[in-house]
Amino acid sequence: MCPERAKTLLDLSPGESATVVCFTDGRDTRHNTLAVFGLVPGAEVRLLLQRSSPVVQVGETTLALDRDIAGSIVVTPVSASSTRSIEAASPIVSDEEESL
Repeated sequence: MCPERAKTLLDLSPGESATVVCFTDGRDTRHNTLAVFGLVPGAEVRLLLQRSSPVVQVGETTLALDRDIAGSIVVTPVSASSTRSIEAASPIVSDEEESL
């Protein structure tokens, strides 16, 4: 069961990493679809962009999620020292680079 007052992907800032804890929406079909992309409890994710559709990185996969889906994914932020290897492997795309 998910904690009542927990952070979701929508609460993260761009560049912040977190570990997926659980899903609050109870939709098994959706969970199975997300699992295909590696978005499962225990997975480490990194928020790349927080716009109309949050963009996250899970391993080597980059996903744009609907806001309702991102809001149903409960996470625990990871410490900055744990995210150094992820940051080296995948730079954040700036607004200028995105518009090119």
